[in-house]
Amino acid sequence: MEVGVLTDDRQRPAPQIIHLIFNRWTQENDFKYLDQHFGINQITSYASVAYERLKDQVEEKQIKSGAYKALEQQTAQLKSQLSKLLLSQHQYPRKSARRTERIAALTKDLAEGQKNKPKPKKKFRAWRC
Repeated sequence: MEVGVLTDDRQRPAPQIIHLIFNRWTQENDFKYLDQHFGINQITSYASVAYERLKDQVEEKQIKSGAYKALEQQTAQLKSQLSKLLLSQHQYPRKSARRTERIAALTKDLAEGQKNKPKPKKKFRAWRC
């Protein structure tokens, strides 16, 4: 793709000018998206309301952090592996030392994960609908 760029700034190097222009285009595309999907150009008033008047209309909710979600995903994978092994053990009850060791290891990993699982701490305020 070839794009022509016009500028009257002869002091800056071309890569810097191109970087600045493309950053500006990104901002303008963001504004275009916000206008199309959220109607930001339809603002009819710049009046403001103090938060003290709005505080009864919002409620606090807990959200899960990225680390908490990753830990939940890891726990789900461990449970999936463990359930497959337990099903295999139930269907084929002959003793398999490797399978038994793996079941014990997965059970231990799950127990440690549940013991060390942090509580979601972040809170945000959301408007009541």
